[in-house]
Amino acid sequence: MTETSREISVRMRGVRKSFRLGTLETPVLQGVDFTVRRGEMMFLVGPSGSGKTTLLSVLCGTLRADAGEITALGQSLQTLPDRALTRFRARHVGF
Repeated sequence: MTETSREISVRMRGVRKSFRLGTLETPVLQGVDFTVRRGEMMFLVGPSGSGKTTLLSVLCGTLRADAGEITALGQSLQTLPDRALTRFRARHVGF
C-alpha cells in the first residue's frame, strides 16, 4: 500500500534532540522514527525522564529538533519560520 500525505497525520524520521549545560551534552531523543496515520490513536508511555515531554515538544514545534524530519498534516515543521510554526500550533495543536 502506498501512503499519501492525506493518509499520514504525523511522521518523524531520525529525530534527534539533546540538551546542553556548559560542556555537558545530554542526548534525549536519539533517532526517533514513527508514523501515525489518519484515524489512528497512539499512546506515549515510558518512565520519568525518558523523553516523552521532549518528544511532544519537538512534535508541536515548541522545541526545535537538532536533526531529522518532522511532518505533521503534510507540513514539514523543521522548515517553517517561527511565526508560521506559531500559526500551525494555534490551528492544529492542543494538549
